[in-house]
Amino acid sequence: MKTLIKKTISTIIIICFAIVYNTFAQHRDVVVVKRNPKRNVIYVNPSPNVRVVRAVPSEARIIHFRNVPYYFHAGLYYNFIGGRYVVVAPPRGLRVSVLPSHYFYFQVSGMSYYYLEGVYYAQKGKEFEVTQAPVGALVPKLPHEAEKVTIEGKIFYEFDNTIYKCIETNQGFQYEVVGEK
Repeated sequence: MKTLIKKTISTIIIICFAIVYNTFAQHRDVVVVKRNPKRNVIYVNPSPNVRVVRAVPSEARIIHFRNVPYYFHAGLYYNFIGGRYVVVAPPRGLRVSVLPSHYFYFQVSGMSYYYLEGVYYAQKGKEFEVTQAPVGALVPKLPHEAEKVTIEGKIFYEFDNTIYKCIETNQGFQYEVVGEK
């Protein structure tokens, strides 16, 4: 009798473990990216947000940087990939001579920055150089390609490896740069 009870309890435990394991094993709507062993970035929507166009605007300027042509128009950068133009984040160090008029100007730790469509610029002489996002910066909006992520159970946003958190300010909701992944 005792042997039958032990076998029944063991069977129930194994079945419960199998059900719990199977439930978690079938959960496929998140992607875990481990870049920093202390922090897991989990993409809420595992499909990346990509903006694609068949042709760039005729007014787009071509900027060659490290032998790669970037098409720049209205604050957006395009690359020709797979027979179509894809909106991309420009590499750091790329310079432009003029920014579109709808940029956002701010200062962090006494340094001046210009922000537009997820890209940060610092003025270098008469040009504007793509630079790293300064931690602590507050920007009014993120580009369409920004992705919602969870880090240690909290909601953040990621664009071009920069992590933002949404905060409420006197000017409404803004996005604060909290670091890079």
